[in-house]
Amino acid sequence: MSYVRVSTVERLLTHDEIEQIEGNARSALQAAITSVGKQPQAYVTRDILPVEDFGLSSEAFTFTYSATGWQNIVSQTLPEDKFIVIYGVEFTTPYPLTGALKFFRNVDPLFVVSVPKVLGYETPVVYFNPIVWSQNQTLTISAYANATGTEYMVFKGYVAELCGKTIACK
Repeated sequence: MSYVRVSTVERLLTHDEIEQIEGNARSALQAAITSVGKQPQAYVTRDILPVEDFGLSSEAFTFTYSATGWQNIVSQTLPEDKFIVIYGVEFTTPYPLTGALKFFRNVDPLFVVSVPKVLGYETPVVYFNPIVWSQNQTLTISAYANATGTEYMVFKGYVAELCGKTIACK
């Protein structure tokens, strides 16, 4: 089945619509686990952690641009039994340094987010159809920097991993 990726500015969404997007993201994770023959009940779902999941240097979604143009800001190969879904990105300032984002699975480009459409909103957020990475796949996010400096943006998504790895089973 093929999905058209769409993005929407948060201001135009209701609380129920945002909850539906988040539910779709969790469902996409469950489907990815099942698709590789694993049992979803053996996994716990949690928020993305910048150090643990993206290999960043701190538990803050900060990215330093030392030059303008395209640059990889995240590149992680997921270990066995780890799945990640991303369904949005939030910028903490009304005028971010980032002009666009590209999401890749392995070397395949999956989706491009154009940031200018959210410029001027107090807290710009873009939601889109969930993008899932399964175990042993490489998750790469490339950003187009319009200027040098430090960018603060939060990737909205979830991680599913075996119970006990980061969070104990219930």
